[in-house]
Amino acid sequence: MIGFVGLDIGKDAFTAAFLWVDPQGQTHTRKPQTFSADRAGWQAFLACWRTLPPQTWHVGLESSGPYTRLYLHHLQALPHPVSLISPLQASHLRRSRSLRKTKTDRIDAETLAAWLFSAWQEERLPRQARTSPSLRDLATLYDQLTQEMTRVQNRFRQVLHLLFPELERRQRRFPKALRRLLQTFPSARQIAQASDEDLAPFCRRISWTPDKLRALAATSWGVYDEAAVIHLRQLLALWDELETRRQQVWLDLRQQVRQRYPDAWKRLRAIPGLGERLTALFLALTGDLSAFPSPKALVAFAGLDPSVYQSATFHAHGRLSKRGSPLLRHILFLIAQALVRYTHRFRQTFLHHRHQQGRAYREAMVIVARKALTIFHMLILRQRDFVDLAPQTSGL
Repeated sequence: MIGFVGLDIGKDAFTAAFLWVDPQGQTHTRKPQTFSADRAGWQAFLACWRTLPPQTWHVGLESSGPYTRLYLHHLQALPHPVSLISPLQASHLRRSRSLRKTKTDRIDAETLAAWLFSAWQEERLPRQARTSPSLRDLATLYDQLTQEMTRVQNRFRQVLHLLFPELERRQRRFPKALRRLLQTFPSARQIAQASDEDLAPFCRRISWTPDKLRALAATSWGVYDEAAVIHLRQLLALWDELETRRQQVWLDLRQQVRQRYPDAWKRLRAIPGLGERLTALFLALTGDLSAFPSPKALVAFAGLDPSVYQSATFHAHGRLSKRGSPLLRHILFLIAQALVRYTHRFRQTFLHHRHQQGRAYREAMVIVARKALTIFHMLILRQRDFVDLAPQTSGL
């Protein structure tokens, strides 16, 4: 006998639906039951499960972001295969079972169990789920800190434009030494009134001399506003804190990636243009690529596969599916730009599609990114080294 368990999971509770087939081929179900998401609830769920006829079970649960890993950890300690079902797929499954616009935990759990049963009948049960590595969370945290730093920097420039617009216009970047200066003298008026002795310790590490900086501040169009001064100092303090935290996350992420995927790290780092940051973020989001049976599966995971529409004799490819992680697609775009710049193989691919076929810049870069995924998959799974084309080679 074989049975199927559908789990609709949440932060504080989860609902389980059971469906099984007896030796005569008849299907049976048990009314879905909700359990608390704690040790007592989990023990009650296992006790309920044990009351059912003994058989081979297959468990399916919807992938629900940060809460999935906790359930997956406990399920994989049991002697039953477990499959993850994407929320989008679960939504389509639910709508396919009824025309009514209803969504409950009970319906979701029953839908997952029924779909596993249907997949078993068609001999297409999904692959067993693998424990999601926490590296993906570290990569996401690194990206969030980067975005927050960008917002703080933009706001800092806006406030500085009020206090000292000439300096804001002339400085593309603000190194730490210049930020320390603005922490002490946050407005043009304060800089203009400062002495050489006050400015010299800061100016030694920046491209400004005390006289030049003071002369610019003396003729500044900026205004002195006490609230803006406080605001600027707080933004500088927040900038320093975010920078420190992001650097620590980056060091932890790099160390973890190198320890978990040493061979993939070595092979990707050997490709010209792939620095430590892009390599670490890519592997943190994809793993060592062993979970993908083919390059096409990897491209689809990244959401770089075109959507397909076919009806009767009409067949067309639409825009990119853009399923999966937007962060991964952003990293792949940066990887494509680096590969076009530093390798002949990818540069020729880009130039062919950009100039000979007349494709747009971003479209040509997406093609390069897809080719990069295909080559990465081959290099890592077949344990090959990247070989670039010679500069004079004209083939792709």
